Amino acid sequence: MKTSMIFFLIMTLAISLFGADIALAGNNELTELEAQQLKILKLSKVVEEQPSNIKLKEDIENYKVGLELYQQSDYQQAISELQKVKYSTLNLPLYIKSQFILGDCYRKIGDWDSAIEIYKNLVIDDPILTDYSLFFLAETYRLKGENRESTATYKRIIENFPQSLIISKANYQIAQNYHELKDINSALIYYKNILEDSKDNQLKAKVLLELSEIYWQEKKYIDSLNCLYEILDEGYRLKRNSEPEELLIRYFYKIQEDLKEIKIPYHIMVKCADILFKYRQYNLAEDLYKEVIKTFPKAADIAEIYYKRARALYYKKEYKEAVNQCEEIIAKFPPSEITIKANYLGGNSLSALGERYLAIGKYKKIIEQYPETYYARESYLRMAEYYFQLGEPEKGISQWRQLINRYPNS
Repeated sequence: MKTSMIFFLIMTLAISLFGADIALAGNNELTELEAQQLKILKLSKVVEEQPSNIKLKEDIENYKVGLELYQQSDYQQAISELQKVKYSTLNLPLYIKSQFILGDCYRKIGDWDSAIEIYKNLVIDDPILTDYSLFFLAETYRLKGENRESTATYKRIIENFPQSLIISKANYQIAQNYHELKDINSALIYYKNILEDSKDNQLKAKVLLELSEIYWQEKKYIDSLNCLYEILDEGYRLKRNSEPEELLIRYFYKIQEDLKEIKIPYHIMVKCADILFKYRQYNLAEDLYKEVIKTFPKAADIAEIYYKRARALYYKKEYKEAVNQCEEIIAKFPPSEITIKANYLGGNSLSALGERYLAIGKYKKIIEQYPETYYARESYLRMAEYYFQLGEPEKGISQWRQLINRYPNS
């Protein structure tokens, strides 16, 4: 159990106390359980703000002292103070908060049995955050090494609290427990539950990363690659976002070198080439784009791969080959954004070869045929630049004027 979750729960209860009228759904939408929770929160708000007897005042003070000691990592003294806070229906949230912290104090000092007893009692006494009480109980079982008890308790959350905010975390911990027990098939069921139902994209990324490793060890190599691809394709974030990229490249070359009988899918090869290009491995990227073109000549978006290869050639400073590739795109594919980009890249490549007038011809073609595109506006700027370089400033200025007149809001 993480300390951050303890403080999240304390804040949840605090917010509920200070905004009891809006903590749950509107009165017309309350379930019977929610109505009970709202009554408890409203009553506790009144009691905590204006404690009616000495015992309640003492409980509030003991809680505050215990919390401060807990934050100072003085767990034994915190336990002594928090144990003084007794169960009270008048101020139930205060009791619940104190018990969450008390349980974590026992956990911090490795007294698993005492922590388990605290959370077992909370499951009975806590009608507000029962799902969290179950979660902490399950986690303490896991920390104690009782994975089967832990799994059974996590399952109670899924079965009894299907709308809980921690369903995905419960699924994840069940999967982890099964994985530790070497029951891979059961683990996969709960990992897949997360991928299907969770809205936590960072957790999904973590699951996919772990699934990739499991599939790799199970020799399901394409499934492993697809998990990494999904992280990248969906844009899921990780603590280290380059990790799935590095793994995908490593696994890809491992298959190419040692498992040549396995046919790597088109989308995986393209993603690997894109990653190599992103990290300026232009030689490797260009080779891989070339291999994709050879292996999948009929792919629906193969024109884009031709363009990406031309772009890699340009960045390799192989400008003549880049020009040839751009010309092949223009001749081979019908007019589209790809052919516009090929004309523009071809012009840039010709300029790099010192053929500025030929480059200008390319830019003029873009302006004439595709005047409303981004590349038409960029072509005016390129032509102006080249005319100045060629010692023809009047023509350069003319390009600027045409750009301003044609695209006044650009």
